[in-house]
Amino acid sequence: MNASETLEITTAKNWHKHPFGMLYIDDIESLCENLECYWLRDLVMVYQQQLKGEEFQVWLLKKYDDCSAIVTCEDGNGNILRHQEISFTDFEATEATTWLECAWPCYQASTKSKANMLENPY
Repeated sequence: MNASETLEITTAKNWHKHPFGMLYIDDIESLCENLECYWLRDLVMVYQQQLKGEEFQVWLLKKYDDCSAIVTCEDGNGNILRHQEISFTDFEATEATTWLECAWPCYQASTKSKANMLENPY
């Protein structure tokens, strides 16, 4: 997969269980596998205890030319809930956007932003 390609979100066919107990869809697994970024999935999962009660989260990763990055969590209205600086990443895309709705994560990575949502399957 080329980093300039956009990973499109489809309907969930299979669910995977993270060691922290949350479920995620095939598209997240594909993102992690194709762009070798399991750390991004894990970062989102690690913060969930601190963000308990935030039913909708938008996670933004912005990679800089020096291979550093910043990961920001917003509430969907532009209010920053958390942010973390990453001193080095070999993440192939320049941006990634992650939605988490009712604790069901949905990832998209691209060199540009597009909006895709995952409906709660229950």
